[in-house]
Amino acid sequence: MSMKGSIKNVNQVDLYVYAEGTPNPQVDTIRVRGGEFTYSRSLSQPEILTLLFPNFSELQVVAEPGTSLELVADASNLSGTIIKGTKENELLTEFSHATNGKKDSEKRLAAQQFIYDNVTTQAAVAVFREHFVKTQNPILAEAQPLLDTLSAAQPNNELLRGMMTRFLPQLLSAVGQKLPTFEEVSLTGDTLTNEEFLGKPLAIAVWASWVRDIRKQLRNLDKLQKTYGEDINFLLISLDASRIDCQRYLKYDTVHAPIICDQQAMHSPLVSTFGVRQMPTLILVDKKGVITKRDVLPKEWETAIKELLK
Repeated sequence: MSMKGSIKNVNQVDLYVYAEGTPNPQVDTIRVRGGEFTYSRSLSQPEILTLLFPNFSELQVVAEPGTSLELVADASNLSGTIIKGTKENELLTEFSHATNGKKDSEKRLAAQQFIYDNVTTQAAVAVFREHFVKTQNPILAEAQPLLDTLSAAQPNNELLRGMMTRFLPQLLSAVGQKLPTFEEVSLTGDTLTNEEFLGKPLAIAVWASWVRDIRKQLRNLDKLQKTYGEDINFLLISLDASRIDCQRYLKYDTVHAPIICDQQAMHSPLVSTFGVRQMPTLILVDKKGVITKRDVLPKEWETAIKELLK
């Protein structure tokens, strides 16, 4: 596919373009010079590209083999950007303009209707990803019917199939859902299951020794465990590729909590089970086994735990 573009009120800038979760995930740089650019990408199947502007605004583009697109934008008003060249992108442009400035709740309602009205299109998949997949806390009751409808309408869509594989675990482990079932052996040889943690709140920390500043975060966890350990259980999941490496690293930090390391790193089934999207992260569960908060950043750990224990 190819795309040419013109951006008013800018002379020289670099944009970035990438396709999440596809066999072609490379990040490309689009160099805008004199307000103009050209870009091409080799495709074997349709992709949904994300165009990232310097101000961190994002624009979704449906890229299909053999198509030629045109972008028309104004750097002072990127929300008015237009993508021409295919019906799919015209639909996305119309939806973007129609929902510009609306509240998130209003955008989600509009997105639901758009998906049902255009259920056989890649544009519907793009809107679903933008408003239901990439959201911080996906809502099962909203997303599941839409995903089922899209899957029934586009059973051979490889892009949608890959999205389902990645997104369903996140959806099933979203806030408000029961903690997924698991059975794992800890570093000390104990068998751990989700049922063992019922009756008391639980904080699940997902980490790996190769994560930046993780030694500081482990010490923080140890401090939190010592402070709140009588009221809340802690479980650590290491995504290291070796238990030996994990144990060697922990030798310098005393962590008073059970630790799981299945030695499969990012290929661990636990990544899917808990819908891991970032590291280090904390997933909080109430005493009934319901997830109350997830993807909590280290600087917010103590505040989130205090809220859970109120």
